[in-house]
Amino acid sequence: MEAALEQLRPAQKRLIDANAERALAILDRLLARMEMVPLLAAVGQVRDSHLVDSDLRLTIDEFVEAQNTVARLGNPANEHQGSNGPTNPADRTALFVAEQDLRRTTRLLVRQLDQNQNFKALLLAAQNNTNPESASSTTVNAVDLDRVANTVTSLHDMLETRLLTTTEEMSRHKELVQQLATREAVHAKEIDGLEQELAALQVTRDAECQERQVLVDQLEARLETMTQHATEQNKQLLRTTKKRQLEIDSELTSSSEAIAKQIAQVQADLATLRRNNKEIETKLRQRKRRIEAQVEDIIFQYDQDMGHKQLDLDQLNTQHNAELEQMKALQAKFDELEVEYNIIMADRKREREAKQKAEEEMQKMVRAALLVQAMWRAYKARKPTPHATVVAIPC
Repeated sequence: MEAALEQLRPAQKRLIDANAERALAILDRLLARMEMVPLLAAVGQVRDSHLVDSDLRLTIDEFVEAQNTVARLGNPANEHQGSNGPTNPADRTALFVAEQDLRRTTRLLVRQLDQNQNFKALLLAAQNNTNPESASSTTVNAVDLDRVANTVTSLHDMLETRLLTTTEEMSRHKELVQQLATREAVHAKEIDGLEQELAALQVTRDAECQERQVLVDQLEARLETMTQHATEQNKQLLRTTKKRQLEIDSELTSSSEAIAKQIAQVQADLATLRRNNKEIETKLRQRKRRIEAQVEDIIFQYDQDMGHKQLDLDQLNTQHNAELEQMKALQAKFDELEVEYNIIMADRKREREAKQKAEEEMQKMVRAALLVQAMWRAYKARKPTPHATVVAIPC
């Protein structure tokens, strides 16, 4: 359970040695400053900026001058340059002084980059706008700088790993390495077996390749024989073709003469037909002009007729629209009258129904009165004979 919690909470590990912490801090600061060194290639472009003060501008001038001096005296193409440096003692002294000034000004500029963020941002902007060819000419050798940076980074990682690793983790790491070594030994044995099998397969493959090479040689011999036979056949075919070509050429010559005579006869017939067709074409052209004039007259007359008809049609449309408006007004008036008529007819129908109902009730009352009177008269008539039979009088 404690091991699981230790794996789940790696943030609880802390450096226990203050000296080791300071060493890691120094390495981190060194890496940060080494990352700032390539920015010095564009330092000459920001010299005249308003963000650069007089002391920093003086440092930049010294840096550029030392850089130019080192580049001039340390160039292998220089005629006074030997295998171990300049041959002239004065140049060697000047180169040594320039290198010392270059190191000093580089440290000062890197310190300014670390402390002055505005200066750093200015150099970054200048580096982004710098031509790649001009940016390649820097004071520090890029290969050496990368090698030193990789070495410092490896030292930093190794120190941090050793300080962040506990004894239990080291023992687990050793066990894992032993397991990997055992597994590597097993794999080595398997690789040896596979190499032996590969050697056997290689021998078998070589034998098969030899057999196939013999078969290829036989096929090449047969192909050579077939090629010779085909060459002889091609020569024979070429001779036959040339002979046939000569015969065809003679036939073409004779046929060309006959064709030339036919062409001359056809050309004479064509000239005769052209003369005849020219007269017919002239007549047809005159007829075409007359027909075109008649068509133009017909079109002009048609346009005039259509113009009159269009005027009549416009008048009819105007009259039709006016009649439609009148019909709409009459229809609206008719609708109003129809509503009034329907109301009047409904009132008359109700009055007629009420009158009919009153007449029916009156008739019922008359029949009832007649019935009462008849019943009364019958009662009066039967009164002297109490035991007489009552006869119903129908309504």
